[in-house]
Amino acid sequence: MNRVSTKEIQARDRQIKEWRGDKVKFFSKKERGWIDVGGTRMCLLDIPGGWLNLGTSIILFAGEDTYRRVLFEAGLSETFSKKALKKGILDKTSKGFIDAVTTYSEAGFGDFVIKELRFQEGYAQVTCRNSFEGWAFLSNKRFFESPVCYYSAGVLLSFMQNILSRNDLVSAETKCIAKGDDECEFVVGTRSKLQQRGIDLPEWGMTIKERAEYLENLLEEKKRIEREITRKNAELSVLNKISAT
Repeated sequence: MNRVSTKEIQARDRQIKEWRGDKVKFFSKKERGWIDVGGTRMCLLDIPGGWLNLGTSIILFAGEDTYRRVLFEAGLSETFSKKALKKGILDKTSKGFIDAVTTYSEAGFGDFVIKELRFQEGYAQVTCRNSFEGWAFLSNKRFFESPVCYYSAGVLLSFMQNILSRNDLVSAETKCIAKGDDECEFVVGTRSKLQQRGIDLPEWGMTIKERAEYLENLLEEKKRIEREITRKNAELSVLNKISAT
């Protein structure tokens, strides 16, 4: 039985921490079972298994509208850029955005490439030939009529919002490998700027909770109308009796 020495473990840990172009930037191993990227704890995830099952389960139990919204909000809630900015690891410049996207790529989420960046305008066009979300569905021979990489769209938007300290930006995926395109394409910018470019912005459908509240309100309105009709009928009955008398 082969045993790994302490020196070998330490050497391996040092090698993991080194940046050589094929490792995750800002990566460090805090302790056994804890991977730190720019101050945020992360982990490796089985994309064709765990992630795909998570996505398909949300679609199965809650519908595609809920899937889209939940995944986008999850990506938008990323903490890497926030903590990295606070620690001075990321700059509040175009380089900061480039470093953030590069780190996201190197962490295994896909080969994200910035095609166009107008940093001060808050505009960016990013492509990816193998986005983990689109690839997960594609590898399972599942195709969609609309893009599916909502998590990545949320992450890219969060990067730009946090680095620029702006909350007037939106994002959209305009191409997706899960719908047959050669690559995924994401755009980030102001709503007016994207609309000027003819880009359709995502419209979220109602979540299960919102749909339930909507149906509950309809039911209450139906009961109110029925009570009103009953009251009107009673008044009409009294008037008819008076008229007959």
